[in-house]
Amino acid sequence: MRLAYLLTGEVHLAEDLVQSVLVRMIGRQALRSAPIPPGWT
Repeated sequence: MRLAYLLTGEVHLAEDLVQSVLVRMIGRQALRSAPIPPGWT
């Protein structure tokens, strides 16, 4: 949160930035742990 605040200069924008980064990280982790369909290998 501190780094996001330093980057944006505003508390609310920093919170939005942290939230969007967390959502992207969770989405990528979900893609990595999903099983690969047999036809895609």
